[in-house]
Amino acid sequence: PQFEITLGRCDEKGRLEGKVIPGAATLAKKPNSDQAYCIAPAGKSKLVITALNPKGLYYGALTVAQLVAAGRAISGPSTVTLPLVRVVDWPDLSERGVWGGYAVPDLEWMAAQKFNLIENHSNLTLDADGKGVATFDPEVVTRGRLRAMKIVPIITHMDQMQGSGMFTRYPELKGVGPKTQLVPSLQTACWSQPLSVKLLSDWATDLARNPDITDLCIWLSEDPGYCECDQCKGQNQFALEAKACIAAWQ
Repeated sequence: PQFEITLGRCDEKGRLEGKVIPGAATLAKKPNSDQAYCIAPAGKSKLVITALNPKGLYYGALTVAQLVAAGRAISGPSTVTLPLVRVVDWPDLSERGVWGGYAVPDLEWMAAQKFNLIENHSNLTLDADGKGVATFDPEVVTRGRLRAMKIVPIITHMDQMQGSGMFTRYPELKGVGPKTQLVPSLQTACWSQPLSVKLLSDWATDLARNPDITDLCIWLSEDPGYCECDQCKGQNQFALEAKACIAAWQ
């Protein structure tokens, strides 16, 4: 006996190659419809997996793969018992994942469980001309794209930028006053200075050049230190940093 599984994108009316797939017309109205999918039998020897876009198709295919694995476990290695299921499924949460480099080795496993987000640190430096340079492993981004996984580069805490070399090259960007280094390993920057914002913009722009990167995560300071220069004095340090992030992105 032969069995066929057809995989394809439907239109908003639930039609795939001109045929209406039962349940598929409801996908456009589901929450997070870009990840929703429909599985329906077509007779006794065919299953159809359809969705409005590739992410949904990927998740529909994963569900059928899980059914195949379970069916093989029941029937033995040479045969598969596969139910003629009817499924309309969608995620309640648009993003499901974790942050940290420890997640990258588990990317394929996470994707198989329908997680779809990993945030991981980028590398921030300055070039010979003093311009901000940010790098991020493009292979990780590609691995994610192929598995409906959003990979988001992190620009680290804004009071932990000394590792980039910005204060070595531009010591004037250090925050002013005794409250800028409450923890020896941290250094508050003066984010009122246009040059600080420019470096942040350089890093963000570098990361955004990869067409598969759609989001950035910029961490505000971890320490409650603050700058007391004439421009920053009396203002909330975290608000200043948030404004610098917006200005850098613009």
